[in-house]
Amino acid sequence: MLRSRHLFLVPGDSPVGFRLPLESLLWEPAEQVRKVWVIDPMSPTAPLPVPQRQQRLDTAGGQPTAFTGTVVRTALAIEPRGGRLWAFLPPVSTTEDYIELIAALEDTAARLKMPILVEGYPPPYDSRLRVIKVTPDPGVIEVNVHPAASWRELVANTVTLYEQARLCRLGTEKFMLDGRHTGTGGGNHLTLGGITPSDSPFLRRPNLLKSFVGYWLNHPSLDEPGAACR
Repeated sequence: MLRSRHLFLVPGDSPVGFRLPLESLLWEPAEQVRKVWVIDPMSPTAPLPVPQRQQRLDTAGGQPTAFTGTVVRTALAIEPRGGRLWAFLPPVSTTEDYIELIAALEDTAARLKMPILVEGYPPPYDSRLRVIKVTPDPGVIEVNVHPAASWRELVANTVTLYEQARLCRLGTEKFMLDGRHTGTGGGNHLTLGGITPSDSPFLRRPNLLKSFVGYWLNHPSLDEPGAACR
């Protein structure tokens, strides 16, 4: 429901989901506006559910459902662009909702025999999800790999990543003007901790973090010149 009869997108060339006229929605008191809350990463979690696709298709019956009483502030936007069909995902509060939404899109695409591309908001942070992020930066491609539960898994992930990069004629090293061999500016970082916040040894044993930082500060040769300790 908008204040005007028609929906006019905000001008621009971004996906349609980023150009929705949110300012044209009906006014609501601040205390009644539905918000997307972030789940506490320290809260206990159960195994991720398996979407019951066939059951949902059988019980839905193809009948639309009407919702009344509240102003909807998030929307799933479908847009044909560049000869392909794009689905813009709105923000959701839980990973379970995100999985259900993705499953519904897959079911619909399969029944229509029409491939789609997914864009928009990513799932909320959840330690049960394994996410690898590939981000283009000026002059480089930044790759953030999901946490590894063991040293063997970390080695396997690293070897696979380097091999795939080599096949694409990419590398993680460069040469300085004086001929010194070094890593690229944004690469070669290791993040220490745990898969979940409660698994992190730095949170379970604060004295370990103090000892680690103290050792690092007393051995400046471990750090690059001008680099910051994170």
